[in-house]
Amino acid sequence: MLATVVDIRHWLHEDAAQPIALRHKRDRALALLEPALATIAVGPSASSLEPHRLDSKAQTARVVTWWQRLEAEPTPNRTALVAKIRLALRSAPFLLGLLGLALGAGAASAALAYDGSHPVNLIAVLMLLVGLPGVFLLLTLLLLPGRMPGLGWLQQLLANLNLGQWLTRWLSYKIATQDDQPLDTLGLSALSGWRASRSAAARVGKWLMLAISQAFTIGFFVGALVALFALVSFTDLAFGWSTTLELAPQSVANWVQTSALPWAAWLPQAAPSAELVLQSQYFRAAGAPANAQQLGGWWPYLVMCLLIYGLLPRLLLLLVSRWRLAKATQGLLLDDPQVDALLERLETPWVERSISAPETDIGTGIAQPPAAVGLPQGRYALVVWNQAVAPAPIMAWLQQRQVELDAQALQLSGHRAATQGLASVTEQLVSVQHLVVVTKSWEPPLLELHDLLQALAKLLKPEGRVMVLPLSLALVGSMSDELSDADVSANQLSAVDERIWQQSIASLNNPKILLATSDE
Repeated sequence: MLATVVDIRHWLHEDAAQPIALRHKRDRALALLEPALATIAVGPSASSLEPHRLDSKAQTARVVTWWQRLEAEPTPNRTALVAKIRLALRSAPFLLGLLGLALGAGAASAALAYDGSHPVNLIAVLMLLVGLPGVFLLLTLLLLPGRMPGLGWLQQLLANLNLGQWLTRWLSYKIATQDDQPLDTLGLSALSGWRASRSAAARVGKWLMLAISQAFTIGFFVGALVALFALVSFTDLAFGWSTTLELAPQSVANWVQTSALPWAAWLPQAAPSAELVLQSQYFRAAGAPANAQQLGGWWPYLVMCLLIYGLLPRLLLLLVSRWRLAKATQGLLLDDPQVDALLERLETPWVERSISAPETDIGTGIAQPPAAVGLPQGRYALVVWNQAVAPAPIMAWLQQRQVELDAQALQLSGHRAATQGLASVTEQLVSVQHLVVVTKSWEPPLLELHDLLQALAKLLKPEGRVMVLPLSLALVGSMSDELSDADVSANQLSAVDERIWQQSIASLNNPKILLATSDE
């Protein structure tokens, strides 16, 4: 995914040299052709008035779908860069895994070396193969929360000692673009590992470092298990425990049985008994125990300790790191200003300021947008959008044209105000059949108006209509609180404005939303 994100960012920054009109027309056309690029509300409280509130996963899916449908022509620079990143991200965990495998097999072989003179010391084996990696795991967990006040120096030290940090920084050094764009612009600084920063690239770097480094530790435990199984299968091993500390055998038995609780119920042979613990104690000065043959029964317990306390936590940390890396990569993509501009182009209707085919020609095949129609018979509620005009004069003007209006007008603007005003509209719909929405004709129809119209249409009965009435600048300017028939202008729209509004209402593709005639 990271390579795809870098590829998209690279292409978008090159594409920024194109005129905005061409980019807007191209991307909006793709949005109309591809349903997956449509804006879909999420969450239990999402409504048609809030279609832009998408989570990062949904937004990322939209951008990736757009990228796949775009079929952008590859360039040598981009192709080489993406190939390097993909090769590095695939080979780095593989190489670290091989290194860990070799080291784990070597460490286990050394710890389990048995010449017959003394049994293998279980305490030393567990400290080397489980205890020491466990300490490293606890230190690694300090890197998960991000920069911690007072512990930043320790986190930076731990990150610098991490093999994944070394490898990711080497990758960021080796992978470079062949043009003049800085690495931060394309997101390649995310390959530099853990950094004391809250940027999107730093978050990607941290989780990439942790995910890659787990390949080493997982390889280490796999190598140790392979070596243990090989030695158990082809040699005879005798295990015991010995320490200079004054530890009572019963205390050791309690500790061993407690550590075996996760599997004792379903794998009792891997849970040593107190008798075996007592028989396993030896002293080097006394030589090998007489019952050395029975001491080979410790190996299932050792295998389970490596699996449960060694390998399993690392697998869980790998899953968490991969999950958080995917989230951080989504954030890296959406953090780019060019991606923000792309999402805006996908959502904003493309309107040409000329007499030409409407935007909906691309997706619906409509040759001509529907013409404006007269207001149907019935009682209306008035909605004034974006402070287009004072309620009193527009109500008087409509009543002069025999439009039967409810006594109250509703003024709405913006998503929040529109959402809060829906309750009032719902109350008015008890006594009215239709809605008339007046707005400024000289301002282009925005998405928030589209959202409001769609929401209002859902509130109406099946026979109800939402009539959109754009007001001309001359009409709005002539209105005052005290009106007379003589001083009110006609609502004459220019051909361009009328065409724009026809295209805009047609793009909603909702039979309950119609454009009202500009004048009668």
